[in-house]
Amino acid sequence: MDIKAVEGSGTWTICSKLRNAAKQNAKCVVLFFPEEELFSPLRLSEGIRLLSSSADREKLSDLIRVLAIVGDRVKADLTKKPPQ
Repeated sequence: MDIKAVEGSGTWTICSKLRNAAKQNAKCVVLFFPEEELFSPLRLSEGIRLLSSSADREKLSDLIRVLAIVGDRVKADLTKKPPQ
């Protein structure tokens, strides 16, 4: 598990945080947004999409869960379903 603070406002910021967590072999990543205006579902999905299309996409397969937390609330819980 890895916890990353998201303090920038760009889509690449989220991609970078996820990439760093994946390189550290994290299975679960908590993205903590200290300010409400830094979080948006679209920005989160775009950050994941950018990582999925990058050279590090094979590491993304190791990530099982991504949590987005703003303040004291979970804003997004993206959990990969196990293959059946």
